[in-house]
Amino acid sequence: RHARGTAFYRARVRVTRGRAAELRFGACALTCRVYVDDLPLRTAHTDGGFTPFSLLVPASSEEWRTVLVVADNRFDAKAAPLHLPRYDWYQYGGLLRPVVLSEVGDVYLERLEVREEEVASDDAAAFAAVGDELAAVAAPGAGPGDGDGGAAAAVSLTAVVRGLAAGATAFFLVEWRGHPHHPPLLANAVVGVGGVATLDDVRVPAGARRWSPARPALHELTLTLLREPAETAALACAEDAMTVRVGLRRIGVTGRSVTLDGAPLKL
Repeated sequence: RHARGTAFYRARVRVTRGRAAELRFGACALTCRVYVDDLPLRTAHTDGGFTPFSLLVPASSEEWRTVLVVADNRFDAKAAPLHLPRYDWYQYGGLLRPVVLSEVGDVYLERLEVREEEVASDDAAAFAAVGDELAAVAAPGAGPGDGDGGAAAAVSLTAVVRGLAAGATAFFLVEWRGHPHHPPLLANAVVGVGGVATLDDVRVPAGARRWSPARPALHELTLTLLREPAETAALACAEDAMTVRVGLRRIGVTGRSVTLDGAPLKL
């Protein structure tokens, strides 16, 4: 962890012949190059070591594929401008979070973000869930306490759908895992530029526990992309699905204090 230089990660994976796949990286610092069977999929990743990203792996007639990741944590003002030697904190190098290879069809979900519906004007930042990252969902008036009560009434979901043209309608099933009394939601959204589809006013289960340092409660939300519209959840036919962990909380700034759900937070 105290070294600066280049690291190589290599793995052989078995796939279905003729089927494309997606490589999802949770974190790679500071820069990252990715190759599959010597084909360069990404020659540089400079968005920050903790920024998730995904890459489409073209289909192949081969059953075994070789994935090579080249990570470089050397300081470079051009390649990794977020980290310089004079900083008092910087990330370690290499693969910091899981790398997942998933086979995909012609239409699939690339990523999912979860956001609170309305953020108060004094909030300094909005936090989102990307892949398996935590989402911070605002709940006005709730204190940090032990994580009980005051859950946000609704959130919005922003999905990136690949394989559907802009203007097409995408059909979804939304489920909160671990809340059997909260009914699943069937919804649809028009796909915009870049494959973005947004679902607003997705209700949060009643009594959902809030996140706090003392009791960091997380809730699993699954978004399923459907092949066609369905009248009921039981009749829904899945094309792809993605699950994220959501922490119900609000981070803000009041004066010189960082706040959690409106109350000062000591760091």
